[in-house]
Amino acid sequence: RPRMEQVRQQWGKCQTYEAFVDVATSSLAPLIDRVLTADAASAAAFRKQYLDRYHDVRYLFLEILHKKLTKKEDETPRKKRKGPAVEAPDFESAAVHGRILDLMHALPVVSSEPDLVFLCPRLKEFRDAFAKWSRSEGKKRTKTEDNDVTKFFSIKQQKKAFTRAWAEILSLPLSDVAKLQVLRDMPDHILPHVATPWGLSDFLSDSFGLGGAYALYALHGLFILITKHNLDYPDLYDRLYSLFTADMLHARYRSRFLELVGLIMTSTRLPAYLVASFIKKASRLALVSPTPTTNFLVSLVYNLLKSHPEAMVLVHRLRSKDLNPDANHTPANQETLKRLYEGVDPFQPDEVDPSKTNALLSSCWELKLLQSHMSPAVSAEAQIFQQEMKAPSQDLKEHSHKTYLKMFLKELQRFNAKKHHVATTFHEPEGLFDPSAEDTVAWTRIWKP
Repeated sequence: RPRMEQVRQQWGKCQTYEAFVDVATSSLAPLIDRVLTADAASAAAFRKQYLDRYHDVRYLFLEILHKKLTKKEDETPRKKRKGPAVEAPDFESAAVHGRILDLMHALPVVSSEPDLVFLCPRLKEFRDAFAKWSRSEGKKRTKTEDNDVTKFFSIKQQKKAFTRAWAEILSLPLSDVAKLQVLRDMPDHILPHVATPWGLSDFLSDSFGLGGAYALYALHGLFILITKHNLDYPDLYDRLYSLFTADMLHARYRSRFLELVGLIMTSTRLPAYLVASFIKKASRLALVSPTPTTNFLVSLVYNLLKSHPEAMVLVHRLRSKDLNPDANHTPANQETLKRLYEGVDPFQPDEVDPSKTNALLSSCWELKLLQSHMSPAVSAEAQIFQQEMKAPSQDLKEHSHKTYLKMFLKELQRFNAKKHHVATTFHEPEGLFDPSAEDTVAWTRIWKP
């Protein structure tokens, strides 16, 4: 903090914008080196007190960081710089990568000029002087890197600096842990603020290949690029289907995955084979998934059937129609349907390509089993397929965050102790064993050391 106070004083003494640029770079660059090589607590304090608060410090930090990562920083020897010599950070080090990501995490990006707060008290004076010079005698002063003070007041320029810094950060040899941190920040803290979001599609696509949580967060980022930035990515649903496994439903981040599945599958313009594959896969996974997740899967099946009537054949097959020789079926499909009625399910649960699962030639017999599920909540949910499906679509977001604890608390609220007799002992027990019992001495000998 004392060093930043010195920086503030040096910036306040600048009489021109050109002098401010020179002083700001020479004073802030060594300080950033010091922060990148410091401990996490020091970096967090610097960010909280200066990066999050002052727009000019934040903008200069992004510019200096970009230059350092591209090795374009001022090559002035350290002995000629003002202030004590500072050890240069090793940008190949995982520790330095961690500090950079800590500083960049949820970095605020202002949306209007009234929100701008500056550490340099004279920046607005420099801007007014620049505007006055440009208007005087009809002249237009040429903007250069050294005199363009307006960039500190431009939201567009701030986004460009943010984008350039992230482009260089993602080119570093990040560890898997660092990549996961970036992927978590991608939907809410990176994509909404970069100038060219689609430029991150390669990083997201490559991260999907790491599988697990990396694939989940990468797919979420790709979905945002597709829906909000018109990215052409035809493999979205194929990749989502490949993640739709029992292991994912038992992972600790399954709630986020289920929420993403519910979000992506809301589209009503999906081919029948794709919808049928997701319906059949969800029905099959519901037999082996945790009870809270089973509620979500049953609701997902119901919503997909409501949105895609062409997939209704999975729960409402007619033997006379399927086995009719005049029906429009290929010989292979006719034989497959015949075996289906003999008890052979043609669905391929291990197939990762949804177009090759034979889901449209199958049936959701799993839903019948779920009607006898041990959980009353699941069995009641599955009963909806026994009647005409007139109920509105289910709220998948509510089911995606359901846990055993939430189910237990809901049952407690539903249970009314006044109407139900609870079995209790008449006399309050005084210990684990009855002192009058014959075997008390023997048990005592066993349990005592």
